[in-house]
Amino acid sequence: MCVSMTSLAGLKKGGTFLLNTFWSDEELSTHLPASMKRYIAENEIEFYTVNAVQIARDLGLGGRFNMVMQSAFFKLANIIPLDDAVRVSQGCGRFCPMEARARRSST
Repeated sequence: MCVSMTSLAGLKKGGTFLLNTFWSDEELSTHLPASMKRYIAENEIEFYTVNAVQIARDLGLGGRFNMVMQSAFFKLANIIPLDDAVRVSQGCGRFCPMEARARRSST
């Protein structure tokens, strides 16, 4: 897995960043480039990680990890109320993982 500064392109100060990764917090600390960590810290970025691929497998969604990412996005972005997001997501498949297990990273 390669993470680069281009992943942060367009992210504004105080923005929210969600990274789909299988890395633990410890591994993330090792693998994230120092320049990214510095940018995240200096710009007060809300940084979250989620292993959407594993969650999708655990939920029987196969390779449709995009549903997990969408759920986590709705939760973090707070664009619409969570109950409305659940109703929207339920129309798109047999199961909608609104309880996506995104975690705030300590990085």
